[in-house]
Amino acid sequence: MAGVVIRLWVLDPNSGYLPPIGFLGEKYDAIAKVVGEAAQGKAPELGPYLKAYNPDGNFGRGSWEFTDDIREARVFTDQTAAWQCWKAPSKLVPRRTDGKPNRPLTQFNITFEPAP
Repeated sequence: MAGVVIRLWVLDPNSGYLPPIGFLGEKYDAIAKVVGEAAQGKAPELGPYLKAYNPDGNFGRGSWEFTDDIREARVFTDQTAAWQCWKAPSKLVPRRTDGKPNRPLTQFNITFEPAP
């Protein structure tokens, strides 16, 4: 069994990846743009693969490493394991200031792809 890898996707190639959570207006505008393009049959531009992730890194704000090479990407046994990694909360700072779970990696949109 080959497993799966996590790949980020770009909302707007001109502005980079999904803006951080602090820019919610921009985030939702960008998501609306991608949804509109998808409705017209356009696919989002795919970004790098997740190589490493630590939800407790950067003092509970999460730390990650990405790669453009799928062979260097972190391989998960299945989509459920990859989903759990994406949703993993920080143990150092389990809640955000608004009281919601602190899941640093969820600020990125992702897709699951078969591992090589």
